[in-house]
Amino acid sequence: ASQDDRYTETFLWVGGAFLVSLALLALATAAAIRSDADRRRGERRFRTLVQESADVISVVDGTGMHQYVSPSTLAVMGYRPEELAGRPYQELLNPDDVERAMRIHRAIIQNPAQEVRFETRLRHADNTWHWHEIVARNMLADPTIRGIVFNHRDVTERRRFADQLAHEASHDALTGLANRAVFLQDLAQALLSADGLTWHTGVLFLDLNDFKGINDSWGHETGDAVLVTTAQVLQASVRGSDTVARVGGDEFGIVLAKIDEPRNAEDVAQRIISGLIKPIDAAGHTLQVSLSIGIAIQDQDTHDPDELLRQADLAMYKAKRCKGNSYQMFRADLDTAHTAGTPTVRELETAIAQQQLYLEYQPIVAIASGELLGAEALVRWRHPTLGTLGPLAFIPLAEDSGLIKPLGAWVLRSACAQVRRWQQGWSGDRGLALSVNLSPQQLEVPDLVDQVLRILDETGFAPHDLALEITENALVKEDIAIRVLAQLHDHGIRLALDDFGTGYSSLRYLTNLPVDILKLDRCFVTELDGTPEGSAVAEAVIRLSHVLRIDAIAEGIEDVGQANELAQLGYAVAQGYHFAKPLGPEAFEAILNQAVPRLPVVLDGPGVTCSAGGGPPRSSA
Repeated sequence: ASQDDRYTETFLWVGGAFLVSLALLALATAAAIRSDADRRRGERRFRTLVQESADVISVVDGTGMHQYVSPSTLAVMGYRPEELAGRPYQELLNPDDVERAMRIHRAIIQNPAQEVRFETRLRHADNTWHWHEIVARNMLADPTIRGIVFNHRDVTERRRFADQLAHEASHDALTGLANRAVFLQDLAQALLSADGLTWHTGVLFLDLNDFKGINDSWGHETGDAVLVTTAQVLQASVRGSDTVARVGGDEFGIVLAKIDEPRNAEDVAQRIISGLIKPIDAAGHTLQVSLSIGIAIQDQDTHDPDELLRQADLAMYKAKRCKGNSYQMFRADLDTAHTAGTPTVRELETAIAQQQLYLEYQPIVAIASGELLGAEALVRWRHPTLGTLGPLAFIPLAEDSGLIKPLGAWVLRSACAQVRRWQQGWSGDRGLALSVNLSPQQLEVPDLVDQVLRILDETGFAPHDLALEITENALVKEDIAIRVLAQLHDHGIRLALDDFGTGYSSLRYLTNLPVDILKLDRCFVTELDGTPEGSAVAEAVIRLSHVLRIDAIAEGIEDVGQANELAQLGYAVAQGYHFAKPLGPEAFEAILNQAVPRLPVVLDGPGVTCSAGGGPPRSSA
């Protein structure tokens, strides 16, 4: 019985263990079934979310191979999901972005818990590149996904808008050039990169000549077109690494980084001038524009952007004295010549009323003999605090304020009265010619012709001894100018076209105006170097004067070489420091009191004869 009990006990134990095993197996099977069901539910839930998402969602393995791509890829990128399945996502990356994207991919694998957000360019099905913002998460350990999930959307428009805002904040809206802030920033960076010994930084400061006249005469649409064309010429004249900026209304700046000698900056200035030498089409108007360019080069002690810009600005104003397309390099003596402060309109009014203004007279001579033929009257100002000021310091102020009208009348009356006294006391056998500058604003005075005739009558000055000098820029209001100048010419007054070759449309005006004299601009005189290229403009002007049978006068002769070359070209009449600087009345009268009024001339070229007559004579050619 006891043995039976033991069998029974063993049977019960084994049976119980079997039942427990079956129970455990059942539980394990049920858990596995539940886990698989959960996994399938998780996968279904993931796929449902992915398929309903408007963003592109893709799953890639550790190597970057696409395992799954959401249907939205067709609407966003133009690909069907099956086109990308089994292909590496690297194939979609812009070549310039591959290296960075691979670094990010490795970082994602190494940091499973970290969410990574980045932007990159992907190729769409139409072969265009679009910016995508991607949120990446490592879910390789997740049994429902087993991959790296990329959630990305097309942000090209957002990037374009942001780039546009950034560009507008740093660039001029009209020309597309960098603005003043960027210009100074790039200049500061260039100065830090250059040592002033091996490498230099150059600055060009440029200003459009008489841009106000363009706006006033042709309208702001034309003025804007001129600015845009000028900007294009500037950009075409520099390297890609240089900065071209619009720093003011009609002012531009250029930063030349890492140049090895000042000549590099001068070459840029020459290219700019060559680019603007032809007339441009601006809003339907054909105009000849010109720039004045100041150049400053960094030295060992220059590291302040504002200081280098100031130097270039001073050099630019020096270039403006030459008018036309010209450039000047900054020199230390420009600093000593620069006077702090500028005169005011009230001070100019006082100067006119209290006779602080006075005239000097620059002799006009026969280029071969130095014989005195006439004088150009030039106004000066004895400013009580700023010292002696030349016309460039206050004539623009007078033009802007309207004071040019009483100032111009005073200059003409004073000059005619003075030269008439000299004529009466001079024993010469012909009259002494007088040239007086006429401002564009004076041409708009309604009774200008009556005013000039009244002054001639009051002073007893002969009309044929007077030459009124006008610049081509004064002729932008052509209908008014031609009518007024023609009336003056009908009364015997001679007309001289000053600064010839630097204005808006030189040749066209010669066919519409009764011009008697062409004055070769001093900028072309400074180019004379004994070569055909250097004398090309001077020779063209003298040939033109011969064809049109009008006189030609060369301005700004500073040395014997220039005088000699001009004489050989056929010029008979000239003025400049080589003969005499502008003189006060006493010094000028001392020349007149000579037995044969002439100035000492050194000239080794062939002689040029001069004709007799009331004004500066015609050349014999």
